[in-house]
Amino acid sequence: MSKMLVKDLFFLFPNFFRKKVKCDCGHVSSRRKIIYVFGEKYSLFFKEKGNPEFCPNCLARMAIRCAWCGRPIMPNDPITLFSPKDTNFKITENAFVYSENPLCLVGCLRWEGCCPFSYLYRAGFWIPPGKVERVLSPIEECLLQKDIFIAEDISKIKN
Repeated sequence: MSKMLVKDLFFLFPNFFRKKVKCDCGHVSSRRKIIYVFGEKYSLFFKEKGNPEFCPNCLARMAIRCAWCGRPIMPNDPITLFSPKDTNFKITENAFVYSENPLCLVGCLRWEGCCPFSYLYRAGFWIPPGKVERVLSPIEECLLQKDIFIAEDISKIKN
């Protein structure tokens, strides 16, 4: 009976039982938190050791919208850089303009088919505190090679 009571209390007051961590941004957060970014739900989990650099709320504030589908691009997500062909293209709110002339916008690389791009066009990553970390795309890397090119996991930032 006492085990059931503990489980019931955990589900009634989940934030009370979770360990808090002091983030390097100065805020305090639980190691596991659900946030909403532009209406989409994200579950964030921090490692047990060390302090995270940013709290979930700071990460949510650093997010931008994809210029094509309008869905969130979170920090450390891979991005694409494209120029719209349509001269009447309307830039979505919270979209990030990489360059003005020529107009180059940041887009997502989602597999759900919301954007017409593939990972071959990955041009970098959206990194904190809110800028583009430009890296070679797989096509650019392939053009630099004289022999066979084997791409590694291009969805992760190399350390």
